[in-house]
Amino acid sequence: MSKTLTPASVADEAQYIVALSRSVKLGRSWLRPGDAEIRLKGKIIKEIADAIRTVSEIPQ
Repeated sequence: MSKTLTPASVADEAQYIVALSRSVKLGRSWLRPGDAEIRLKGKIIKEIADAIRTVSEIPQ
């Protein structure tokens, strides 16, 4: 079972699986709440923290 985290408690260079509460634009791409699995680095999660619903560690 993966551990649920907060955007403030993630490591900048580690990757996490996130669920979004609203659509966000990253570079030229859009990420939407209905996307299957969104993997982001902690640094990006902190930048869009207001759009993050849940953050989970990637299972080993």
